[in-house]
Amino acid sequence: MHCTSRCFGTKRRKAHLNQIEILPANIHYVLIGTGFLWFGWFGFNTGSALGANALAVSVFATTNTAAASAGFVAVPQSIFIGFIAAIISNYAVFLKSKSSLDDTLDVFPCHGVGGMVGILMTGIFKLISIMLPLRVSSEEEELGLDATQHNEKYLQGTLLVAEND
Repeated sequence: MHCTSRCFGTKRRKAHLNQIEILPANIHYVLIGTGFLWFGWFGFNTGSALGANALAVSVFATTNTAAASAGFVAVPQSIFIGFIAAIISNYAVFLKSKSSLDDTLDVFPCHGVGGMVGILMTGIFKLISIMLPLRVSSEEEELGLDATQHNEKYLQGTLLVAEND
């Protein structure tokens, strides 16, 4: 008897004990459920901004790309973090399936391992930012990113593109 059975009064699933493979769920239901969760999570997170404002947009983008980043990295870095965390979490699910651990919904390999990877990578990006700033200077921000990064200037709603000769 394992500690989980004694400590929590639960038994391992018969399918796991008998090494019976459980077929995955209907992919359509998984996608619908994911959509519901995503919709609710967006509503919960962006709703905490208490308005349709710039903060809500930032929360929406961060929630969509990598919630583990917690707003400390920009959207492109959070996409990278989410990509790496997904690969490592998928590998953790594979390793768990080869072990005797009974985690029905793969909660720890997905959320636990993925969260730890996200936390570590967020720290790495904050460290990189100290050595090699990933943010524009305050002067460039003051002038406007369209002008300083893309060479685009706007005059009363009209786009004026300066041509380099």
